[in-house]
Amino acid sequence: MKTFLGIAFAVCLIFPGLGAAAEGKKPTITVEQEKHGDRVFTMVRIAVPTIPGFECDVWCYEDALRQGEGSPQPDGSMIVRHKHPKGAEVETRLVPSVGAVDWYVTVTGPTPEAVKAVTSVNGCWQLRRAPGFQSVKDQFVESFVNQCFIYTARGFTLLKDTERFPDTRRPATHNTNSPPWVQVYLPVWRKHPGQPAAFWGNSTDQPLYSIAGEVSRDMKYLAAWGCKRSNSIGQGWHDCLHIGPDLRLDYDEKTNRTVSHFKMYFMENDPEELLKQYKEDFSIP
Repeated sequence: MKTFLGIAFAVCLIFPGLGAAAEGKKPTITVEQEKHGDRVFTMVRIAVPTIPGFECDVWCYEDALRQGEGSPQPDGSMIVRHKHPKGAEVETRLVPSVGAVDWYVTVTGPTPEAVKAVTSVNGCWQLRRAPGFQSVKDQFVESFVNQCFIYTARGFTLLKDTERFPDTRRPATHNTNSPPWVQVYLPVWRKHPGQPAAFWGNSTDQPLYSIAGEVSRDMKYLAAWGCKRSNSIGQGWHDCLHIGPDLRLDYDEKTNRTVSHFKMYFMENDPEELLKQYKEDFSIP
């Protein structure tokens, strides 16, 4: 290890531009507070130089946490802090690397009940700023839904090849239900609950892994977001995907803390390589 580090350090001294070049390929992360009526949405914006023109937003968070505060860090990472209504504090640290952004979510609080009340964080990952990934007007299903993917027992699976059911809040004949525009995918470790009384349909195709993404329409690139274990995967209206991470698995009684890890991937269109990287990152056999 010492020899390797010494060689790497020597290379950086001889070719100092190499380090700068790598830094220039990392995603850049900013936070904006978007006001809509009387509500403020904390939006994390990620620009990815390795995919031409690519920017995406994540609403942090679409749940009880609501508005947070972003703090840019000198190393290019971003910290977003939230307060949960039951007393917990949630810190999300986003760390960019070439072709990826790691998310580290730490939950602390005065009591175990306060910490354990944060069972998930519902980030709404929106691709509507990314040319080639965003939906085309009047072609939402064709240009966005059909390009999104999960991994099922059949392997890499585009959502157009899954069984999708109507949003039960509207008639099955409504234009957003024929075919369905939105859908929930329950992972294989959850018993399928059937169809909801008033929400998005529940597909009968169940993901094997907690990762979802979209392939660009020119089929050159893909973007994906994964965690170790999710409660559900959702594909929604705002050119968005939700991975529904289950934070309960990461609660540590000794420290009364929850520390969870998620990861975004931005790469050339190679579903096998993506799954390989995902499994390595989350120690999944």
